[in-house]
Amino acid sequence: MHKNYQKNKIQFTTFKAITKRLALFAIGLLQKR
Repeated sequence: MHKNYQKNKIQFTTFKAITKRLALFAIGLLQKR
Protein backbone atom coordinates (compact mmCIF):
# COMPACT_ATOMS: atom_id res chain seq x y z
CA MET A 1 0.00 0.00 0.00
CA HIS A 2 2.66 2.47 1.05
CA LYS A 3 4.88 1.48 -1.87
CA ASN A 4 1.99 2.03 -4.28
CA TYR A 5 1.31 5.45 -2.77
CA GLN A 6 4.93 6.45 -3.25
CA LYS A 7 4.80 5.36 -6.90
CA ASN A 8 1.60 7.29 -7.55
CA LYS A 9 3.11 10.36 -5.89
CA ILE A 10 6.13 10.19 -8.21
CA GLN A 11 3.91 9.73 -11.28
CA PHE A 12 1.76 12.69 -10.21
CA THR A 13 4.81 14.90 -9.71
CA THR A 14 6.17 13.88 -13.12
CA PHE A 15 2.78 14.56 -14.70
CA LYS A 16 2.69 18.04 -13.14
CA ALA A 17 6.22 18.77 -14.35
CA ILE A 18 5.36 17.69 -17.91
CA THR A 19 2.15 19.74 -17.88
CA LYS A 20 4.08 22.78 -16.66
CA ARG A 21 6.68 22.33 -19.40
CA LEU A 22 3.99 21.96 -22.07
CA ALA A 23 2.24 25.08 -20.79
CA LEU A 24 5.47 27.09 -20.90
CA PHE A 25 6.18 25.75 -24.40
CA ALA A 26 2.70 26.74 -25.60
CA ILE A 27 3.06 30.22 -24.11
CA GLY A 28 6.43 30.57 -25.83
CA LEU A 29 4.89 29.64 -29.19
CA LEU A 30 2.04 32.10 -28.72
CA GLN A 31 4.47 34.91 -27.90
CA LYS A 32 6.55 34.21 -31.02
CA ARG A 33 3.67 34.96 -33.36
